[in-house]
Amino acid sequence: MQSHSLSDCSWRVRDVDTKTWIPAQVPGCVHTDLLRAGRIPDPFFADNELGLQWIEEREWEYRTTFTVPAALRKERVLELVADGLDTIATVTLNGRRIGRTDNMFVGHRWNVKKHLRPGKNELVIRFSSAMDYVRTQHRDLIQGELNDPKGLAPAI
Repeated sequence: MQSHSLSDCSWRVRDVDTKTWIPAQVPGCVHTDLLRAGRIPDPFFADNELGLQWIEEREWEYRTTFTVPAALRKERVLELVADGLDTIATVTLNGRRIGRTDNMFVGHRWNVKKHLRPGKNELVIRFSSAMDYVRTQHRDLIQGELNDPKGLAPAI
């Protein structure tokens, strides 16, 4: 089995509500990418973290292009492996959705052979706001039936 890491590719990231891309490091996180680009102050200094809560409210898109080596293209199965996508993410390869994640602690493998092109390929990972997801889950749970027939559990 052969492997080809996409970590060495030229990654970039943006808030999906903007057109401004900044360099990104994968593996990594949006906070460190923003910090390296000078877009935010150090979140670990003083109470800076309090002013950076907006980051969790946004949707972020990571993007890269890559070429599959000729020897690797001959393999019967070509998988994209993602370990630790945090948390709600949609993965798109050459404009086609190949997967969705909702748990950082679960690794993912997608057979992408039929989606790969000779030459340049584009991989996009779009992270939805985890806070929006939590709010939706909370709302759905409260609207649904709670397993508390006497109504003793405090509201979440």
